[in-house]
Amino acid sequence: MSETKKRRSPIMERLMADMEQRIRDNEFSVNSMMPSIRVLAAHYAASPRTVEAALRGMCERKLLQRVPNRGFKVLENNAAGNARIAILHQAHGMLDPRPAIAAAIYNRLDFYGYHWDSFDLMERQPDLDFLRTNYAAVIFARQLHRGDYAERLTRSGMIQVIAGRETDVDVPSSYVDREALIRSTVRMLFDMGHRDLALVVRHEDRYFYPRMIRAYHEILAELGLRDDEDSIAVMHHDFELGAYLCGRELLNRSRLPSVVILSRDYQACGVHQACIEKGLVVGQDISLIGYDDIGWTAGKELLTTYIEPCEELGFAAVDVLRSLLTGDGGPLQREVKPVLKMRRSLAPIVVS
Repeated sequence: MSETKKRRSPIMERLMADMEQRIRDNEFSVNSMMPSIRVLAAHYAASPRTVEAALRGMCERKLLQRVPNRGFKVLENNAAGNARIAILHQAHGMLDPRPAIAAAIYNRLDFYGYHWDSFDLMERQPDLDFLRTNYAAVIFARQLHRGDYAERLTRSGMIQVIAGRETDVDVPSSYVDREALIRSTVRMLFDMGHRDLALVVRHEDRYFYPRMIRAYHEILAELGLRDDEDSIAVMHHDFELGAYLCGRELLNRSRLPSVVILSRDYQACGVHQACIEKGLVVGQDISLIGYDDIGWTAGKELLTTYIEPCEELGFAAVDVLRSLLTGDGGPLQREVKPVLKMRRSLAPIVVS
């Protein structure tokens, strides 16, 4: 951190924020000269020294350029709101969080005054030279799992941010810590009296699942809970079918779990059907807890779940991107915490 940045006072930060907003509002237009230090000092009721320091801080952020013997000029390519952003996403329908994350990104970019274009990668992948030529940065609406394309983009040196990072890639991002979440979930279930737990995952070695599974084993050991091959079910088919088969497998094991933790809500649909076929009433004979509050519309009034913070993930990712573009030194990894929505599918174990 520079010495100038260390010395910034709240007054300086307020002046810089206000002048940046006036640039976004085009009150100080691109390529024009800023009002003189004397005029700005009178307007803000601040000392000329403080105003000059604020203007120099805006030069550090690439919003202004000092012109000898003239003053400070509003930059064209780096002025706030002038950069064009490419949004890369994959449309997977309304039962997937990506559309909601993408909508939040659009809204936040509009709020800051950035220009943007959106590209659905299910239709086409923009050429990297095209992106570098036409855009200041790229933002992903949820992590792209097509590794080669993402790696080439990283090697190109282009600024990129992920809204909803799911792996340990070293890219600025917003994310939900699924490792911490599974720990807190198991502790909560333990406090509710549950001792026989099961976890349904889609993969063992992709996305956030390896860290989630490791944390699950660790917290079971810490609490002294049963941890054997019956405690995790891995889907071998996609979507609800895979979850249904996992549910049948869990319910046919030697020990019936008192609660099943689902890594996504769509899995609840399949597991719930397996419970019905077994004659089990969810919320009484067995409990379910999910994640996202999106993937099972029919069970919206039943399933206890963590609400995926789609809007917050999109907003936080744009804030990270803005920090990179303005050079203000803000955090490049921003954790967003989901909120638990209690419904009828989760009940405590009552010991008589």
